[in-house]
Order: sequence, then structure tokens, then C-alpha cells
Amino acid sequence: LLDTNVILIDSSPSKGSVNAGLCQYYTLPVTAENGSLYAIVTTLTGSTYLYASLIDSEPCSNSSHLLSGYFSFFPVVINGNIKSSRQVYFGVSGNGTYTIRASVVNPTVIYDKVYQLIAGIPQADTLYAYSLNDKWRYYLISLQAGHETLSIQQSPFAGEIQLFLGSCGANSLSECFTSGRFPNTTNNIAKNTNGLSLSYNRYDDESINYVLGVYSNNPASYLISYTTSSSILSLSYGVPVIDHAFRREYDYFSFYYNSNEDITITLTPFSGDPDIFVSTIYNRPNFRNYTWMSTDYGSDAITISPSV
Repeated sequence: LLDTNVILIDSSPSKGSVNAGLCQYYTLPVTAENGSLYAIVTTLTGSTYLYASLIDSEPCSNSSHLLSGYFSFFPVVINGNIKSSRQVYFGVSGNGTYTIRASVVNPTVIYDKVYQLIAGIPQADTLYAYSLNDKWRYYLISLQAGHETLSIQQSPFAGEIQLFLGSCGANSLSECFTSGRFPNTTNNIAKNTNGLSLSYNRYDDESINYVLGVYSNNPASYLISYTTSSSILSLSYGVPVIDHAFRREYDYFSFYYNSNEDITITLTPFSGDPDIFVSTIYNRPNFRNYTWMSTDYGSDAITISPSV
């Protein structure tokens, strides 16, 4: 709805939607002392644009107080001098669904630059690789007790990234960092440096915090997401996802579609011979319960008409 306002939680993405001709507004209360602002919108469907202002509480046009208007992979950045006890205002326009994430952080404190991931929701980000700190981005994955596979998916758009996973147990991020449990190239519980997804079989008898480190030696833009056995990954239109399916197991994805045009779903194997099952009825389709299927050898493709 027009003129609605949502309070953002620092470093945590908030999912939203906006219709053509309208704006959705957000406010980020600043608690950090003299920090730098980093904000980004991840477009899930359609097209969305992000605006920000320190003055205008409804920044959704090219006003004189506008900081930046961007879409996925091009964040709004203000370096330094964002004082505490004030607010930063955002507006999202366009026509689609998205997540918005904003934070004011001290760039000298690594554990203050950890961003929350939500199961099944991709997050866009950019690494500038100007300095050592700019070559890393850290994400928090908070999970309840469970024995299952934690899968981390990446979709690079520019450059190459490497994934490193660390376990903090029930410790806070600052305790995890000072105890040397933040992941890096030599200290991690799982890693993937070949541009593919990362899978980790977890056996946790209590709630736990994992920290994912994304590294690139050169500038890189990407989507990052995670799923567990109980979650379903949301796909973004036109954005490929690299993943791994174990033998006789399923990985599940969802996609919101609102158009009069045909949609084509393509599965390209890097190894093995996976098959694809699609449904608008079953939320976990398989070889018994499905609406459409493709079991060709090699690549599979399904084209669905909106009239079906």
C-alpha cells in the first residue's frame, strides 16, 4: 500500500512487495556510533528500485535529498559520519517482490558486518575487494536443533566467490570472533572454492549459530542463499541457481509467476542425470506427485502456458 512504513532491523533482510505507481517506505533507526551505511534491495520478481535519504522520510523520487536509486547488486553506500540516535529513510518503487536490508556498521569491527540470512530467500551482495576487509562478507545462519543437510547456494553475476562455513555454537558473534571461530581460508568446518554450492551435514542437539564467509580476491557480485531439509528456495526470474542433489533425494524450489507469457524452467546438469518435477498443487512434487515432469537424459526443460 502507498505511504506505509516498516521499521527495519539492522543487518536483517525484510521481505516486501510493491505495485506499479506506488512506493513502500522503510525506516532504519541508527544505533552505531559514526558508522557507515550499507543498504541493498534484492529483486525476487519483477523490477524494484531503492531510494534513500537522511532528510526526506518518503524518498521515492529524484529529490534533492536523494542519496541513490539502485537495484540488485548496486547498494546504497554512505561512508562514515552516520550518527547514532537518528534515522535513515528508504523507499522502494517498481513492480515486484524483493528483500531490503540495511545496516550502519563500524568498518573496523569484522563481527559488526555480519548479515542475517533467511532460509530460502536469496540475498544479493557485492564485494569491492579494495582492501582485505572488502574481500570478505559474513552471514549469520541461525538454526534450531536438527540432524539434516545445510545447503548453501550461490549464483555469481560478476567475478568468482568462495564459500567458508564456521560454527559459533550458542556463542554471540563477538565471542565467536574473539575465540577465533569465524571462518576463513584455513579455519572452517566446510568450504567450497570451485564456484559450486556448499553442503554440510549437521548434527546439532541444540540451537546453533553458523557463520558463512564469502570471499573474493577481486570485485564480485552474487546471490547467496541457504536451505535445510525443511525449507524451499525461492527462485528469482532469469537468475540461475547452482545446487547439488544427493542420490535419491530432492531439492525443492518455488517461483511466483504473474504473467500472460509462457514460462520455461530449465535444468542443466554439471554431473549425473537429475530430473525435474513441477506442480501448482503439490508444494514438494516428486515422481509420484507432480503436474509437469521432464526426465530426459542430460538437460531437462519444461514450458508452461498460463492458460494451462
